[in-house]
Amino acid sequence: MLLTGCNNDIFIDDTPPSSSDFEIAIGEGKEVTFATDYLRSIQLQLDRFSYDWTTYNEYGYTQTYNDYTRLYLMDVSSSLPFISRVEAVSNDLTVEFVQEKLGKIKISSLKNISGENVSGRIKLEYSYKTEYVSFTIMREEEEGHYIITALTYEPDISNDFRTTTSNRITINNRGPNTITQSYCVENICQIYVRFETPSLRNFDIDTDSEFPLVEIPTYIQTAETEMVTGKFNGEKVRYSEELSYIKPLDSASVNGLSFSAVYPVEIPPMSAAISNMTISRIIMTAKGSLRISNPISGRSHDLPTTVTVIQPFFYTFNWKISPLDE
Repeated sequence: MLLTGCNNDIFIDDTPPSSSDFEIAIGEGKEVTFATDYLRSIQLQLDRFSYDWTTYNEYGYTQTYNDYTRLYLMDVSSSLPFISRVEAVSNDLTVEFVQEKLGKIKISSLKNISGENVSGRIKLEYSYKTEYVSFTIMREEEEGHYIITALTYEPDISNDFRTTTSNRITINNRGPNTITQSYCVENICQIYVRFETPSLRNFDIDTDSEFPLVEIPTYIQTAETEMVTGKFNGEKVRYSEELSYIKPLDSASVNGLSFSAVYPVEIPPMSAAISNMTISRIIMTAKGSLRISNPISGRSHDLPTTVTVIQPFFYTFNWKISPLDE
């Protein structure tokens, strides 16, 4: 780049970084060089976790910054001494940055047992532009499969509510005689359970091993109950990566109607029976950690998990008879 002034031409080294968008395997490193003219700051960034960053400066002193996802290696607006080495550490990942001199950084992957490929960047802020050096710390491969062993929850449960009215069931009688039919409301009053553990896909899970029974939040009406709210009442279902359906709980019915009740109806000739049903549901959401373990390697991980339970606690049901069009 050439900048021109009134009296002199100014030449700036505008060379882009020597590498970007590369992968680093366990035990390996990658050296990057970049221009330093008008460089104002260097920021190291790592995704996925919070890290404890330990810096080693040119005078032999160290400083640790806990629970950050990024750190300034250099900033002309501060009084930072020259930092020759930085180590970023989490429970499952360790990355080292070595700065031999300004404009030259080596990135090394010392450990990544997180089961995930973790992205990172070096942000280079110049007076006139910003450059990024992007890289990926590759996960460490291991023998054996993981099994799901437990699910633990945070104490808070969020509650939301939804009421729907529908006429979803129609029974036609086009014959000459009155007929009797019935419908069990349990069919549309099931409890829906969804487990969401996004990072589980990064691990080799033993699909031949049965997933464990885990507790879910539910609502149960008691004499002391004043509000409809979700709690951990000991109800368990088998962990699943698919949407699960379980029978509704009569103990949750606030108007005393059974969720397994059967409603008969007599339908005259050339008539239709149309259902009219209102259902109120509580939507409970709880956050927790799903523990997975590898019996061969001995490693365990706690994966962030969200559990959503949609449970009915009130309904009304009746039939309406309407004539069929000829």
